[in-house]
Amino acid sequence: MKREPSTAARSLRAASLAITVVSLVAFSTIAYSFYADYEALSGGQRPGGPPPNQSVRTVVNNTSATTYVNITVTNNGLYPLTVGLSCLSSNGSVVVKCSNSSITVPPGSKQILHFVMNLQNLSQAPPGNFTVMGDISLSLPPFVSVNIIRPIASSSEQGG
Repeated sequence: MKREPSTAARSLRAASLAITVVSLVAFSTIAYSFYADYEALSGGQRPGGPPPNQSVRTVVNNTSATTYVNITVTNNGLYPLTVGLSCLSSNGSVVVKCSNSSITVPPGSKQILHFVMNLQNLSQAPPGNFTVMGDISLSLPPFVSVNIIRPIASSSEQGG
C-alpha cells in the first residue's frame, strides 16, 4: 500500500520548486544583462581594434603629456552597470597620475566616463622602458564584478 506524503514533505517539495524557479530566473537575467552590457561596451569590435564610442586627446608639454579620454558607456542590460578606470602606480623614472574615474549607468541609458592621465619626466625614460597599467572594473552590483589589468600606455606610444 502506498503512503500519502506528509504535509511537511509536500511543503518542502513546493518550496524547493519555487527556489529552483526563482534561481533560474535570477541567473538567466544576470547572464543576459552581462552579455548585453558586454556587447554594448565592445561594440562588436575585433580584438586589437580601437574601442567604440571613445574620444582621446593628448597634449604634450616639454617632458610631460596629458591624455584626456571620454568613453560613452551604454547599458543595454537589466541591472545598473558600474564602470571604472584607474592607473596603477608609476614605474621607473616616469611619474604617472590618473583621475580614478567611475560611473554607474542605469539600465537603458548612456553616460560618459571622463578619464585623465598625466605622464611626467618622459625625457628620462629610455625607449620601451615604461608601461602604464590600467585597472578596468566592470560590475553589476551586487552580483558580478570583474577587474581587468592591462597596459593602457607605453613609451613607444608617446614617441620614445
